[in-house]
Amino acid sequence: MTDYLWEPLTPLEVQAAFAPLGIDWWIAGGVAIDLFVGRKTREHGDIDVAALRRDVLRLKPLLDAWDVCVAHDGALTPWEGSELVADQHQFWVRRRGAEPWSFEILLEYTDGNDLVYRRDPRLRAPLKAIGHRTPDGIPYLAPEICLLYKSMRTIPDPAERNEADFEVALPSLDDRARASLRDALTILDADHPWIQRL
Repeated sequence: MTDYLWEPLTPLEVQAAFAPLGIDWWIAGGVAIDLFVGRKTREHGDIDVAALRRDVLRLKPLLDAWDVCVAHDGALTPWEGSELVADQHQFWVRRRGAEPWSFEILLEYTDGNDLVYRRDPRLRAPLKAIGHRTPDGIPYLAPEICLLYKSMRTIPDPAERNEADFEVALPSLDDRARASLRDALTILDADHPWIQRL
């Protein structure tokens, strides 16, 4: 799904879109790394927003102003506001009647008060500790969580971007964030090259 047109929202525009929903959400991906370091570090083709899968039905008000499609197995299917099947966890969203896509929603799994890493349920973190806020109140995922998703070496396409995001974030990671990412990578891939650098 790489040939689609994107005009990503700004983080402030995402904040305005999510404000009426009354749910927890966080800017994710490379834009979250930029928010963490406090500056734009590269061009971003899209903007990712993490939300909790348990809140999926509370996203229905988006349908009033936005086209919302389930992105799964290389296809986009219009969402009518119902629950998703187990292996669906991603939406693409654009303004009604517009061609360019505006943002992605990535649905994160939970167990009680913990976030559960979608790719390996052994990894979890307290929900209250998975994000930060910018000075103007925009929530974003903690860099160690963003980098965990970016660490997968089996995805060759964005590898250079993921490496760049790691390089940018690394000097600003505190001891707790470094330890968290190092421990998670050790569980997932004990030979991962980032481990020694953490």
